Amino acid sequence: MKIYLAHNFKARWWLRDYKALLELNGHKVTSRWITQNYPEIRTHEIEQKAALEDLEDIDAADALILFTDQYGDSPGKGKFMEYGYALAKGKQIYIHGKDIQSCIFYYLPGVKVLSLISALRSE
Repeated sequence: MKIYLAHNFKARWWLRDYKALLELNGHKVTSRWITQNYPEIRTHEIEQKAALEDLEDIDAADALILFTDQYGDSPGKGKFMEYGYALAKGKQIYIHGKDIQSCIFYYLPGVKVLSLISALRSE
């Protein structure tokens, strides 16, 4: 399965291990933002290019995993945009974290709560 991982930017170092576990179990992670190097000074053009790449990566995925918990000191709002985009595109949606009840959109039909153990099983 091709999977997009949606989390806040500060979590990308942690997500590299999660990505490796998924790939060891036969999945492909489409989230380029996790491993790409970004310049320290981010311009409008760089931010726009990154956002468009994220949408392309979601389009290339079969599913999206939304990590609902906060990682680091940045609020991480982009993951919710990615979640909405994936919903609109009809992707399979999984939510992962302690916070699985604070948003009405987590209750939509087909949205599944995911644990790390179930994420590792290949479909």
